[in-house]
Amino acid sequence: MSENESVFVEQAEYLDSAMFSSWFVEHPKEAEILRKLKASGAKLLIGPRGTGKTTLMLKALNEMLFAGNADVLPVYVSFKTSLRLEPLYKTTGNATFWFNQWLFLNSSLSISQSLEKLDIKQDSAIFGSMSIDSAKRVVDALQSADIETASKHLPEPIGNSQFSAIVNSALNICKRSRVVFLFDDAAHAFSADQQRDFFDFFRLIKSPTVSPKAAIYPGVTNFSSAFHVGHDAEEVNIWLDPTEPRYINFMRSMVRRRLSDSTANALTSDEATFQLLALSAFGIPRNMLNMVRKLTTSDESDGESGTLKKKVFARTAVLGAIAECAETSQQIFKSLKAKLPTYASFVDQGTLFLRQTVQTIKDYNGKTSKGKTVTVAIVEPLSSELKTLLSFLEYSGLVRPRGNVSRGEKGTFALFDLHYALLVEANAVLAQKAFTISDVAESLAKRDAHAFARTTSEKLLGTTNIAAVLPLQLPPCEVCSTPRASPEAKFCMHCGSPLSLKSTFETAVQQGIEMLPLTSKRVESIKKQSSINTVKDVLLDKDHKELLKVKMIGPIWATRISRYAEEFVE
Repeated sequence: MSENESVFVEQAEYLDSAMFSSWFVEHPKEAEILRKLKASGAKLLIGPRGTGKTTLMLKALNEMLFAGNADVLPVYVSFKTSLRLEPLYKTTGNATFWFNQWLFLNSSLSISQSLEKLDIKQDSAIFGSMSIDSAKRVVDALQSADIETASKHLPEPIGNSQFSAIVNSALNICKRSRVVFLFDDAAHAFSADQQRDFFDFFRLIKSPTVSPKAAIYPGVTNFSSAFHVGHDAEEVNIWLDPTEPRYINFMRSMVRRRLSDSTANALTSDEATFQLLALSAFGIPRNMLNMVRKLTTSDESDGESGTLKKKVFARTAVLGAIAECAETSQQIFKSLKAKLPTYASFVDQGTLFLRQTVQTIKDYNGKTSKGKTVTVAIVEPLSSELKTLLSFLEYSGLVRPRGNVSRGEKGTFALFDLHYALLVEANAVLAQKAFTISDVAESLAKRDAHAFARTTSEKLLGTTNIAAVLPLQLPPCEVCSTPRASPEAKFCMHCGSPLSLKSTFETAVQQGIEMLPLTSKRVESIKKQSSINTVKDVLLDKDHKELLKVKMIGPIWATRISRYAEEFVE
């Protein structure tokens, strides 16, 4: 990967160690977070996509690996491919068994990788009766849903006792006393069954010598019935708060690390513009990188130059970058329709909910000459359906819970900050026809923390019957067409036939490329100028031959789109 290409890489795992060390800056709460990741005990690192969970885990990994007098063996385990096993839950009755084998073997192989990084020669006996090569074959086979091949290369099932033996052998070899597992993207797979099985595994392996840590998303994570957040693991929220005093400086440092001095100086010299961009990122570094990329590169250069475009600070250019950030963030939310088809109505209504919420805040700000607000206050209690919708919006980084507040006889309100980019795009901050970049930036920076736009669930959803507009999309019995009672139902209550839901993975790969975080203009160009229409088409586009046929798409954007597709299904 060239340096210029790497400038705008959002995912830390795609950078080599030198670039990783050079380009990532210290999180405002990094010392505390890293301390918890390195300490004993179980932790859950929580934040929406793009907030830096992988970055912090990799920093913790490197610090523990090469610390002087190190006593801990850190093991980084990526779960990006876990959704590939999800079809097993639809096709076989012992999917939990095979997923557990994948968990144990993938974690064991990651132990081996940590030992390799320490230049420690490994005894083949570390895997007992199974060679490392056989373990890799089983993992690869399971990710292809090939049970026959997996069975062939699995001499005997691996359980916690065998796994503990592997852990202890590794500790003896490297002369360290305990292991810290860093499970990245642990809840990336949107299969509830997989997530629950993972947390049973997470709870099972926890011991005085094994400290599991997992990166998860807010809102979409399903814990097992035996797993209790707070008791079995402490939550550590890493989502940067735009109200944090060090927030703007963090974003400024990130830009300075990534770009040339001349480009970085130009971007940061206009304080109002830079402040507005940083705040519009809504605490998500990936959003900031994408907006900076929009302003500093052109489609003609395919993002290679990293040079400042002419008129970069023109009002239209800045607002255009913010509007694209808003669109991309909403696209993440809309992609849930493919990943969670049971909740398709929640995505449809969520789009309307966002629009009405923006309007509610705009109406409030238009009537006040005092401090503006970015917060909507919804009268409690919230229905279970609305809570679920809000959790999906939180996963997507579109709303941020702020707790609740009591207003006496007026009731108790649940508070939510709305993504600043949505508010800026809709002119909902100032809510006036004439404004400058400086005006908007100042209003956001000096917003009234105690002000909020009060409303009701009914107004935001446009109905008094919330359950009716947020139904679960459950397919009927394939035999007798009787509606199923719940997503958990295994058999038809009328004819007794087995019930199943479509595979999330198979559904995801069949989705159109408009589900990826791409602008509508780029999606249109790809469809017109190539044979690519679905996510599967992107995944099968070897060497990016089809993508490279598209005008304005060079090697860098082709690679980026391919990674978007991988991230979508994994």
